[in-house]
Amino acid sequence: MEATTLISIEDYLGNTSFNPDVEYIDGELKERTMVVSAHGLTQSLISGWFFAHEDEWRVRAGVEIRTQVSATRVRLPDVVVDRASRWPAILIEPPLIVIEVLSPHDSYVETQRLASDYQAMGIPNIWLIDPETRTGRVCRGAIWEETRRFAVEDTAIHLELDWLFGRLDRYDRE
Repeated sequence: MEATTLISIEDYLGNTSFNPDVEYIDGELKERTMVVSAHGLTQSLISGWFFAHEDEWRVRAGVEIRTQVSATRVRLPDVVVDRASRWPAILIEPPLIVIEVLSPHDSYVETQRLASDYQAMGIPNIWLIDPETRTGRVCRGAIWEETRRFAVEDTAIHLELDWLFGRLDRYDRE
């Protein structure tokens, strides 16, 4: 078994030279799964959806924003959506929405760990999108409910999966 070198959260947060960026989990640096083109395209389309509604909904979207979910964990959600007018370099307050886009190599166990970390931080809307199966799920406690339309309760903020997957299908045909 290989020895693991632990680093402090301060050393991690002070280092901006990780390329690609890595998550920080209990003292260890954790590389993210290599993404495939559908993953990156899905991230871009989701961000574009929220940019198109930015003024109407008063939201901002960002991709892979460092989000400190606890004192010993920093995650890089695929897409973050929040109402903040300015974001710090590292989010320490729970954003409105985090969206994870599944890649073929993502595991159920890791997806559950992500959701648990996001819930512990107090993020109210945790959404999961699988571009391969063209499905979406919203996390409600320990339950993942399938949906075709994500929505933030008591707001106009939403994401239409038929629109998203229609765009992906169009790119696949071209």
